[in-house]
Amino acid sequence: MRLPLFALPLFLLPIAGLAQTYQPPALSARQLAKAHPEFDDKIDALDKSGGNAAIQKWVLEKANSGDVLAQIYLAGQYMPEECTHPVSGAIHVGVACDPTRPSPIGLKPSFEQMFYWLKKASAQGSGEATEMQAQQMQRLILEKAPGHGTEAEVARLHALARTQGFDDEKFTIVCHPVGASSAALHRDGRPSELDISDAEVAAARGVMAHGTLGNYDSTWVHDESLWHPEGPDATLRILMTKPLTHDVTLPMPLRTKVLAVQQGDGFTLIPANAPHNGRMVVLRMNKDHDVVAEGMRADGSTYHWTCMNESDLRVASKP
Repeated sequence: MRLPLFALPLFLLPIAGLAQTYQPPALSARQLAKAHPEFDDKIDALDKSGGNAAIQKWVLEKANSGDVLAQIYLAGQYMPEECTHPVSGAIHVGVACDPTRPSPIGLKPSFEQMFYWLKKASAQGSGEATEMQAQQMQRLILEKAPGHGTEAEVARLHALARTQGFDDEKFTIVCHPVGASSAALHRDGRPSELDISDAEVAAARGVMAHGTLGNYDSTWVHDESLWHPEGPDATLRILMTKPLTHDVTLPMPLRTKVLAVQQGDGFTLIPANAPHNGRMVVLRMNKDHDVVAEGMRADGSTYHWTCMNESDLRVASKP
C-alpha cells in the first residue's frame, strides 16, 4: 500500500545542485514522508496484517491526534478522481478513471471529508494542503458544483499557500531546433500551437541572428493531484542549433515567459532579469543522445522529459 501520488515524486532523479538552490516546504507531503518513513512502513505492515480496516483505523487515529502527514494522506484518499480537466479536456492518465471508485484503502470518495482534512493540515502550516484546497475548490467551481466556495476564496487560499512557502504554477517548456539559414531568424512556416511569437523571434535575433525555427515538443509540468495552478503560466522556450557539450542549468521562470537562446557552449536568457522561483531546470545529453530537461516541482519532487533529439539538431544545423 502506497502513499497518494502527490506525496511521492514521479521520478527520483539525482539533480546536482538543485537542493542547494531550492528548499521545498518541510510540511509538504513529500518532505514529511521523507522525514517519517515509518508512516509508509506502518501502512504496509497493516495492509498485510489487517487490511483496509486496520489502515483506516490507524490513519484516522493519527490524523485526529494532529499528524499532518496523516491528514494530507486522508485527504488524498478521500479525493474523487478528476477524470477530465474542465478547461482543456485533458484526460487523467494511468488508470481507468472513475470518481466514485473507493480509494486504495477502501474509503468512499468525499469532497466534504477531503476538505475537512485539508483544512486541518492547512491550519498547521502546510502550504501544500492549502494549495490543494484552492485547486479542488477551483475544480468544483469549473464543474459548476454548488456550495463549494467562490473565486475570492480560491484567490485567498492561493495567496495563503504562498505565504506558507508553497508556490505552485503551470510550467511549460518548448524546444526549438534552429536550422541553418542565411535569412534572419524566422519560423519554419508550419502553424503550431507551440509557435514562438513575433515579439519573441525579434528578441531572439539579438542573440541568434539567422536560422529557421522549428517546434520539437512541449511538456506541461504539474502534479497529477494539482490540476488547477493559479495563472499566469510560466514558459521556458529553448532555442538550440547544436548538441550540448556539457550540462546546463537554467532558472525556472516565475509566472512569466523566458527565452533560453543557445550561444556558444551556453545560453543567453531573454529577458535576463526575469523573475524565477528558486527552482532550476538542468539540460543534459543522455546516453541515447537526446537533450533531456530535468527539474523540480514546488514540493521538491523531480521530473524529466526528452526535450529534443540530437539527430534533429544535427539535421537542423546542416546548411
